[in-house]
Amino acid sequence: MLSACGGLKLKPDSSLVPASVSVTRVERAVDNATGKTVHAYLVFDKPFAGAVEMRLFDRDDAKGVEVGRSVVRVNEPAGAHYVDFIFDPRTPVFTAAAAQVKAVTAGGFEETPDGGVGAPAETDGGTASPDGGTAAAADAGTP
Repeated sequence: MLSACGGLKLKPDSSLVPASVSVTRVERAVDNATGKTVHAYLVFDKPFAGAVEMRLFDRDDAKGVEVGRSVVRVNEPAGAHYVDFIFDPRTPVFTAAAAQVKAVTAGGFEETPDGGVGAPAETDGGTASPDGGTAAAADAGTP
């Protein structure tokens, strides 16, 4: 079921159900400097520590193509509040027609000591570097 939310259609995603997270509103922020922020009102039926991802689409039907993606780490007790998703400056936020919010499992992210979710885990098959990353990722930053 698609429902209108702040000018964006909300595309459902089943990953939110086991996480006991629901989305009731999604809207573009018109008052920020970059224009690349989208607000989502998330309801947490139980405490949630993990990552939540928003994807933007150019159409609100099955033929819609993804045009942007943003991930936010949250560590929240049961309750509800707005979460800001900040997109790459090249993302066409104001022409996007639909949004989909997903709960990202800890399998794709490294757990932090406090039980939250850290940066995406390295999965490119590179060899481990001394700091815990991969050699391929470490080499990518050097000229």
